[in-house]
Amino acid sequence: MSQFKFSCPSCGQHFAGDYGYCGIQLTCPACQNSFTVPNPGTSAPLASASAPRAQRTTVALPARLPLRPPPAQPPPQPAKTSGLAMASLICSIGSFVIIPFGFIPGIICGHLAMKQLTREPGLKGRGLAKAGLVVGYVGLVLCVIVAVGLLAFGFSLAKLHAK
Repeated sequence: MSQFKFSCPSCGQHFAGDYGYCGIQLTCPACQNSFTVPNPGTSAPLASASAPRAQRTTVALPARLPLRPPPAQPPPQPAKTSGLAMASLICSIGSFVIIPFGFIPGIICGHLAMKQLTREPGLKGRGLAKAGLVVGYVGLVLCVIVAVGLLAFGFSLAKLHAK
């Protein structure tokens, strides 16, 4: 690697460095002033004439200069949530609000989501799947209770009407 020489514009301290230093901001160890390393061939500001000659010795800079800082690691991606777990909860809750038999797909999606979450440990949504299963089974039990009640009521009306 070839080197070139340059000086601190404030105190005249001489430096020898690799071309990788061109355009980089340095702090002079002699006067603590910061300056930008000039490109070779351009005229750098002259050092002040009042600077003592003893400070003007040549300082060799390290041959290897990290031109760029190491690239920052990208932020970790947030864990994905299982779509089956969300579908389970939505179908199960929807069975109470909109569609009377939404608990059946809610239960199926909940069990599929639990299997998927076991296979893929980085996936989130175990709580959603469990909630979908609980709400789905509660909907199933309520539906069975209502069906049995309606059948009993229908048979009692049929007995009264038959008499």
